[in-house]
Amino acid sequence: MQRHPIFRFLSAILKIIGIVILSILFIFTIISLYVLHSCENSSDTPIYNYEISGIITDETHSPLDSATISFKDSCTSTTTDSLGQYTLYYPNSLWIEISKKDYQPKRIKLINFSEYANYEFDTIVLTKSEIKTNDLLILQPKVSNPFPKQMSFSGKVCNEFGKPLQNAKVSLTDSIFNCTSDKEGNFKFHKNKCTISFNRLNYNHSLTHIDIRPRTKQLQKNITLVQISNRKGIYLLASDKYIAIPKVKLHYDSEEKTGKILWGGNHHYNINKYYYSPNAPIFKIDKNTETPLRFILFDTSYDHLFKQKGDYGFICTVDYKYTSFLNPEEASHPTQSTFITQNDPSRIHCQIIEFTPDSTNQNYVFFSPEHKNGFIFSY
Repeated sequence: MQRHPIFRFLSAILKIIGIVILSILFIFTIISLYVLHSCENSSDTPIYNYEISGIITDETHSPLDSATISFKDSCTSTTTDSLGQYTLYYPNSLWIEISKKDYQPKRIKLINFSEYANYEFDTIVLTKSEIKTNDLLILQPKVSNPFPKQMSFSGKVCNEFGKPLQNAKVSLTDSIFNCTSDKEGNFKFHKNKCTISFNRLNYNHSLTHIDIRPRTKQLQKNITLVQISNRKGIYLLASDKYIAIPKVKLHYDSEEKTGKILWGGNHHYNINKYYYSPNAPIFKIDKNTETPLRFILFDTSYDHLFKQKGDYGFICTVDYKYTSFLNPEEASHPTQSTFITQNDPSRIHCQIIEFTPDSTNQNYVFFSPEHKNGFIFSY
């Protein structure tokens, strides 16, 4: 008995669909096995459980159970088992604290700490005592670092003139290790995550936080230290000298506007067009001065640099509707900035600005819309 042609057609379609599904499953299986094999054998992003381990006993060398081991100022902790053994995963501090009720707590400081290493301690002994002394131990456990290449942070320390600064002290804030910059200003640490302090006599103190990811392995960053002073205003940095730029009061034409308030009513604000007087003192920078021109600002509100437009000293337009908003169509001259923070709150933060003039015989103004004045120079 022959089947109806429609049934033969449907049967063929089902066979084709089955073959397609089996082919897709086969390809998916092959791809999954390849990805799994690649992950297991990848040397670029190895997966390790970094840990700190060891044994804790009492004075009689009997294992202490339920002793707590933790990183300082961290919620990460563990306890010893019945054999006094412990394992604390993912080191995140060179300070380790060990404690148990009725025993003297201990603080441990690791030497040359790294988040990407394994540490195995010799046996640590806790003693019973009613008076807590919180003993400090500086230990160098057995260290194994599974990474094929040690991570490093390096860079150069320069002064405000961009010159290498020798003998700047570079310290890890969470370590006993430090170094000094060489005659080229260079320094280097084998560390992947920490805060680094930069100090030099008569210069500002700077802190920099670094966090190097496993894929990166190395990071470079240049640091600028500025001589401690009570200067104010803006200076040209040239020939290892501070050259003051004159500060002038700017003229402006003001137009009053009326704006609507969302919850009803009106409010009034001004739009100011700023100019400088033809009689304003303008500091002239010799066109032979090395570029990019380098300035230091001891008042960072003057970080808008405008080039004169037209023949009447026009600088820019500011909309004071909600705040001092600069007209985006009159964009300030492009610059490259470096902020210098002072850890001493009594000292003023400063900013180093570099820019390359696109032409000569031009007037420029460092402008502050809040103070309505500026520092004028020509190049």
